[in-house]
Amino acid sequence: MVRPAARRLRRHKGDRVSGSEQTEGGEGDAIVQIRVPKSLRNEIARIALDQGGMTFRALILSALKATYGLDVADDELRDRRGRQAGEGHQ
Repeated sequence: MVRPAARRLRRHKGDRVSGSEQTEGGEGDAIVQIRVPKSLRNEIARIALDQGGMTFRALILSALKATYGLDVADDELRDRRGRQAGEGHQ
């Protein structure tokens, strides 16, 4: 018998797979989403800007690495959009 939570995680024919997610072999990426109050989102944006224009992704990964000692490679902390931190922020 499949538990309800496991059932939701299964892929079905026609499901979308992000371009960065590997479907065969390798670890790949997984999407993690959380709902937060707008005030917290704005505070995260301010902190990211204060850190030289970091992306939300880089800010959260670096916080998890620093706070909990999670193994996060330095290249995972770089902006995936090809711009440098602080670029476009004046």
